[in-house]
Amino acid sequence: MNLISIFSGFLISLLLIVLLFVLIEGVFRFHSWFKRTFLIKEVSRKDFLAKDYHDYINRVEDWSKPMFFYFPIGFRLFNLDNPLPGRVENNSLGYRCPEFIPPSPKTKRIILLGGSAAWGSGSTDNSTTITGYLESYLNSNKELLGDFEKVECFNLAQLNGTQTQDILSLTFFAEKIKPDLILSFTGWNELFTSHSFDEGLLKKFNMFYLKEMENWEPINVSGNKTELLKNSLNLWLKDKFEVARKLLPNKKGSAKERLELSDMIANRSDTFKEQLKILNRISKAYNAKHVQFFQPYLYRKHKLTKQQKYVIHLYDDLRPVHGGLKMGDYLRNNNIYEPMLDDLKSKPETYGSVHDLCDMFQSEKETKFFTLVHLTDSGYKDVAHKMISLL
Repeated sequence: MNLISIFSGFLISLLLIVLLFVLIEGVFRFHSWFKRTFLIKEVSRKDFLAKDYHDYINRVEDWSKPMFFYFPIGFRLFNLDNPLPGRVENNSLGYRCPEFIPPSPKTKRIILLGGSAAWGSGSTDNSTTITGYLESYLNSNKELLGDFEKVECFNLAQLNGTQTQDILSLTFFAEKIKPDLILSFTGWNELFTSHSFDEGLLKKFNMFYLKEMENWEPINVSGNKTELLKNSLNLWLKDKFEVARKLLPNKKGSAKERLELSDMIANRSDTFKEQLKILNRISKAYNAKHVQFFQPYLYRKHKLTKQQKYVIHLYDDLRPVHGGLKMGDYLRNNNIYEPMLDDLKSKPETYGSVHDLCDMFQSEKETKFFTLVHLTDSGYKDVAHKMISLL
């Protein structure tokens, strides 16, 4: 057998393999199309959440660009190359507020810390976030300003933020902002959505970490190049081919300790108190007062609107990322902040001022929530006014 015959045979075999792959891929694609068209009704979060909130969903689900910019000390900021036009205006460092420049004389400065709700997920624009309403209301009511001529509010919150990120933000930028008052609108991310965090890491360091960087290692560590190549190829093939989605195995996460929700919240509360203690000390170091506000969540609202019933149905039954109906029932029947409130309020020198807003919408009839914790414009306005009344 000459080389030409061998090469021809190889090409024919290769062509048959390609044709077989195309045929199988075609069958799988037809099956997926037929199932989606005639057998099932595909739904997404957008089918259950209000249209006014969809821009924010698009931002979270868009993987064409990274959402965050990571400064190598473990500091996470918003990626300015991935904006949300018309909704969000950021300063040059990626915070949803003005530039950090020295204050003018007779200007009172307020910093707001927290996660996505404090940041303003769901708000129409910067003016309808908590900081937007705080600044507008205080500046239009001169009797509230005291010896100051105006108020400037700085939103240092961010999506998926926790107290630990707040400590970093405050440490590095309080000197530039020179705040008189520092407000934290937190609790949900720290006590509840941290259920997927590694219990060992939380116990060891007693702080909240960046989940997406858990177990990160340099690529030059032995075996990491091969593992990264395998994982990347696996994801690329699944993104491009139905055959790969059907046949390739899914990567299994490492088994982690899982606690009962009450035990988990108790553990997180210990970490929360330690972090709050640090925030209060940092605030004092900059001659500012720190005030803690625990944020409300939809499960505690008794009178749900039609739109809000969709949200609860989504997370109780269809998208049980937090534990489904069992977790939902626990959150309906329990204020997750209550177990530590007495301790926090009994030690104001240690923890600063503490206010619980968990049930502020409990009897509200109107739609104040877009999601479990993200609010409408009117919801953020109510929170801002409640803060002012408590201050």
